[in-house]
Amino acid sequence: MRNLHSLAQTFSQARQASGTYQSNGAWPPLAFERRERHDRLRIKGELGKQGSNLNQLTYAVNAGRLTALTDDDLRVIDEARIAVEAATALIRTLLT
Repeated sequence: MRNLHSLAQTFSQARQASGTYQSNGAWPPLAFERRERHDRLRIKGELGKQGSNLNQLTYAVNAGRLTALTDDDLRVIDEARIAVEAATALIRTLLT
C-alpha cells in the first residue's frame, strides 16, 4: 500500500506531465470548470437514460401491457421519476 506522500507525489507528477500544473500546485480554474461541466453533462445524459426507461415503464402500464405491478411497484416508479426530474433540473441549473 502506498503512503499518502508518494500518492500525492504521483498526482503532482501527473499534473506536471499533463501541463495543468501551476507553481502553487493548484489546478487552473478553467481546467477544473471544463472537467466539472463535462461531468455534469455526462450525469445529465445518464439521468436522461433513466428517465427514458421510466417513461417506457409508464407507457407499458398505461397501455395495459404491464399488469403485474403492485401498488408499491407503482410508488417506486413514481418516486424514481420525481427524483430523476429533480436531479435533472438541478444539473440543468448548474450548467447555465
